[in-house]
Amino acid sequence: MSQPDISRILTISTGHVTENTRNMLDREPEEDNFGLAVYNKNDFGYIIYLPDPSDNNEIRTIYTEIPSEGPYFGYADKVPKDLQDVLRYCHDMGCDILCLDSDGPEIPYLRWYDEDEVYEHPDDPRQVPICKTDLPISLGRPLAGYYGDWCPIGQALADSDEAIHENTALAYRQIASIRRYYRDSVEKGADGNGEP
Repeated sequence: MSQPDISRILTISTGHVTENTRNMLDREPEEDNFGLAVYNKNDFGYIIYLPDPSDNNEIRTIYTEIPSEGPYFGYADKVPKDLQDVLRYCHDMGCDILCLDSDGPEIPYLRWYDEDEVYEHPDDPRQVPICKTDLPISLGRPLAGYYGDWCPIGQALADSDEAIHENTALAYRQIASIRRYYRDSVEKGADGNGEP
């Protein structure tokens, strides 16, 4: 006799993706731009079934480059970073289904988008709380677990690699990628381009 197939579902607010991404999710069942199984919840949100994650180091998105840490979901070169972030969070929480709901809870770690807001880098990456950075969940969560969600990323990275490794169990290569993200963000801000 076969056993029932039981799945876990994670419900979070639609505010964790941009309005542009929500518009694309509206069209996803017809257009299949993302390679995701998406069902519209009568204008209240979306049900998204997580596909098997895939590792792909040559990732580009319509907003910004996804950090080199996986996993990625759907057509990784087309799924916007804000949606990849919530799919990765759902996967990390051990869930198979993501429910984006207009009345769903706000998750402190994930970026929040106001109406008409597009994905953009923070103004000053040194002062941005860890939970509001672009870091993938697999890197940001261990940092936030020790330093606190609202600790500025610059303050956390003032510690030595050894101290960060000891306190967060992050591998040295992961710490190096966090420092590279931070350094690149600061250098872009110093360029005067308006985006750190």
